[in-house]
Amino acid sequence: MAKKLTITVSAEVYAALHQQVGPGRIAAFIERHVAPHLRLPDDLEGAYQAYAAWLDSVEGGAEAAELDDWLAGDLAPEPEPGEDRRPDAWYDKMGAAGR
Repeated sequence: MAKKLTITVSAEVYAALHQQVGPGRIAAFIERHVAPHLRLPDDLEGAYQAYAAWLDSVEGGAEAAELDDWLAGDLAPEPEPGEDRRPDAWYDKMGAAGR
C-alpha cells in the first residue's frame, strides 16, 4: 500500500528532479534509489541483492566511492602541522590507537 511522504529539498534539487526525472515520476525515482539502502522487513535478502547490484554497477560504484570519500573527509580531522597528510594516515593512526 502506498503512503504519502512530504519532504523538503533545496530549490536546486527540486528543479533538477522536475527537469531530469519529470513531475509524474519523482516518487518512483526516489523509491527506486532509496529502497536498496533500507532494510525492508518483507524482503531483506532482495534488498541486499539490489544494493549489491547497485554497488557493482558503474554508477553505483562511483556514487558509493564518492560517498566513502565524502564521509572519510567529513569524519577525519584536519592534520596538524607536520603531521602525515596521506589520506589513509588518519586511519592508520586510529587503528594503532585502538590496539
